[in-house]
Amino acid sequence: MCDDEISKFAELTTRSVTLIKKRINNILLLPDSIFNLTQLSRETYKNATSAKNMLNTIIQRRRTILKTMDKKDENCNETLLDILIEQCDHTNSITDQDVTQAITAIIFGTRIHEELYRICGHTDPTDYPVNASDLIKMEYLSRVIKETLRYFPIAPHISRTVTNDLKIKQYTIPKGANVFISIMQVHKNKEFWPEPKKFDPDRFLPDEISKRPSCCYLPFSMGSRSCVGFRFAEMALKIVISSILRKYVLSCDKTIPLDQVKLDYRVFTHPREPIKIKLRKLKTK
Repeated sequence: MCDDEISKFAELTTRSVTLIKKRINNILLLPDSIFNLTQLSRETYKNATSAKNMLNTIIQRRRTILKTMDKKDENCNETLLDILIEQCDHTNSITDQDVTQAITAIIFGTRIHEELYRICGHTDPTDYPVNASDLIKMEYLSRVIKETLRYFPIAPHISRTVTNDLKIKQYTIPKGANVFISIMQVHKNKEFWPEPKKFDPDRFLPDEISKRPSCCYLPFSMGSRSCVGFRFAEMALKIVISSILRKYVLSCDKTIPLDQVKLDYRVFTHPREPIKIKLRKLKTK
């Protein structure tokens, strides 16, 4: 994708979330029979179709390029999209829709990926000698990252379609219903997270993790629809954070208690007001 396509897709997706929120906040628009008669419905479907068509164009463009590529060429590196297309075309293990959904999930990581290379670079590897074995050893940093994602999940909620009647206590969610799951609320549930407003990385020690059901922690969703780039995201966070902390001391003029940080829920969770951080270079011997 070129920068224009990434920007356009991000714009369409952000607009889709805004339109969906308008429907959710109006109880009269929840039934499809009413919603489908409104201008909001037409705008929502038109916007979603534009985003889907853009993705399909990109996938088909890459599919055409793959047919002309020499797989024996050592300089020919496969992308994640290449692998997904091959699984779809040659093994039938996934469908075109699966490819589209996977690419949708990783597109927003594209600019982060590019930024990571700008930060770490390739010109002076002695400045950033972090390797795979180093990342594995960063156990406390890993717990800090996980606790941060618990408190401030990347996406505030996810949606799913119920494939079979689902009974939860005295309630039954019928097959075909669209369900919104609030990740923010799950991550603050006292049943699974004692003192949920307290920032405690040790919640993610092995013994503590074993006490909880795995589905109460959903920063990258879960199951077959989980984020395909979550391993990359974890590594990228470790690399960037460790690189910064090795060179700088971080501080704030104004400390804001976690439970007082105001958030804006768009495609991703954003702080409503800027959080300013000072970086002071560490003195070297």
